[in-house]
Amino acid sequence: MLLEKLQSRKNKGRLIAEIQGIIREGKNLTETTKRILASPSFRLYADTVIKGKKDPITKDYFTDEEYDIIKKQIKNAFEFTPRQIEEMQDKLERKKEFHLKLASSLGLDPKALEKEINEINEMKIGLPEAYNFNKDISKDSNTINIYHDNKGPMYEVLGRSTLKIPHKESYDSATIELYDEYDFDSIFGGKESFLEQGKNILKDVFSGNFDNVYPAAMQLAEKYGAHVLPDEATAKRKGVEAEHVPVSIKVPVSEIMDEETWKNYQSSITYKKPQLFNKKPQLFNMDYGKDKKTKKYIKPQQFKSKLQFRKGGLNRKQYTNG
Repeated sequence: MLLEKLQSRKNKGRLIAEIQGIIREGKNLTETTKRILASPSFRLYADTVIKGKKDPITKDYFTDEEYDIIKKQIKNAFEFTPRQIEEMQDKLERKKEFHLKLASSLGLDPKALEKEINEINEMKIGLPEAYNFNKDISKDSNTINIYHDNKGPMYEVLGRSTLKIPHKESYDSATIELYDEYDFDSIFGGKESFLEQGKNILKDVFSGNFDNVYPAAMQLAEKYGAHVLPDEATAKRKGVEAEHVPVSIKVPVSEIMDEETWKNYQSSITYKKPQLFNKKPQLFNMDYGKDKKTKKYIKPQQFKSKLQFRKGGLNRKQYTNG
């Protein structure tokens, strides 16, 4: 009898803990939902996918706080923050410690890893993102276009975008454009139909499986987004036209970096050397054709070159950039 009572209390205790857990998870879901509804990513989704607005997304679309975050992310492509430098230095130190611990665990003399340790000590922190795309640039190009990962709070809004950098412009006049096409890939929307996904979300809500609700809802949103704004891959799979809302956020260089940083970036750019000839002369496998009178193929020595230079030599102007 006593054991039954104790077991009953134990079961009740489990039930109470389970109910408390469900309530706690429900509160977390409510807080998460509120946070999502107040986010710029939901605002953009609601305006473009649900309401069907097709106006380009510019900096005026964002709040001052959101615009400041975007500026910091663009600046990050040209200049590391002190915190990032510290993190990268710590990473090199941890790498060195790992090698030393490995040597100790294997019973090796640390001097045996002297070469590896010296290489780590000589390692330099890499250059920011923009410096990876500034080699052999054509002088005819007015912008250098790079892929930019908008890491941080605005990732869900902008994801991986294109930065159009006006590398020829002066510090005071240069404006960097963050360009993107806001669209969706159906591959992230799952294989189930809209109805099946909706049913599964309701089942999770009523059964208290709140941990499953958020990712399922995001997947359903992706699926509907790909229905309204299909990207190129989705359009090809479904045999429809691709749709997107253009994102064009223009930020003056003077708002994100100082003049020295901009000039350092410009001075790091290397340009392609101008070529005198666009095409190399073909010396082999030339088709000389047939002689009209003899109907025989013309031999190479019978072929007269028609390449002639004007008096005064080549027109230099047409072979220079600018």
